Amino acid sequence: MGFGVAAASAGFISSHGYRWLFLMEAAATLLSALVIAVGLPETMTDPADTERERGDEKSAGFRTVLRDRPFLAAVGLSFLLIVVFQQAAAGLPVAMDRDGLTAAQYGLVISLNGILIVALQLPLGRRLEGSNIGRLLVLASLLCAGGFGLNALAGGAAVYALAVVVWTLGVHSPVNMGLIARFSPSTARGRYQGIHASSWAIATMAAPLCAGIVIDRFGPDTLCGPRGQGVVFVAEVSVVV
Repeated sequence: MGFGVAAASAGFISSHGYRWLFLMEAAATLLSALVIAVGLPETMTDPADTERERGDEKSAGFRTVLRDRPFLAAVGLSFLLIVVFQQAAAGLPVAMDRDGLTAAQYGLVISLNGILIVALQLPLGRRLEGSNIGRLLVLASLLCAGGFGLNALAGGAAVYALAVVVWTLGVHSPVNMGLIARFSPSTARGRYQGIHASSWAIATMAAPLCAGIVIDRFGPDTLCGPRGQGVVFVAEVSVVV
């Protein structure tokens, strides 16, 4: 919900100056810190229970996690797909700007992602319970490829918005988290989740770096295609996943 509201409003606020945008972000963060400091009750568990859990986790160190090849393969594939998703914040704005769309239009288009997640993720999660996770991840990857590939046909906000709808319907994240949970033994869930979360962080860093390098060395057409052809190369990565 926060992402959807932020994306839709940021474009309009920035049209009055980025200073106001950053000042509002700082104020919201400080307000959050104040509410947490004043209103959040203590959540620490009993020290004896904590020590017992730590003793159990020592039986499965990071070496055990890093030897789990199926898990590492899933993390690697997740990394590739996240690099694609992150192009919504790296390559997509470049493509939309080259098509003459405004920051406000980009914000409204990308906010559809947050709106659809709020509206559909919980109902779809219940409906997909018990389904084959492998098939669901394949479907999610195909929807991601189709959605980002659809940008190749975009020249206006409507088609870009349709593309966002398609790749959002992939609901990759909750399905993938379920897969990671299945891989994780009870004594090492924290370590498994930590390694998986690092793939998100690295992909979030790699996506804009890759986009910037491609634009600088080979020109924006390589990343976005000629005017009106959108983000093309990300679909190829998604199909591989």
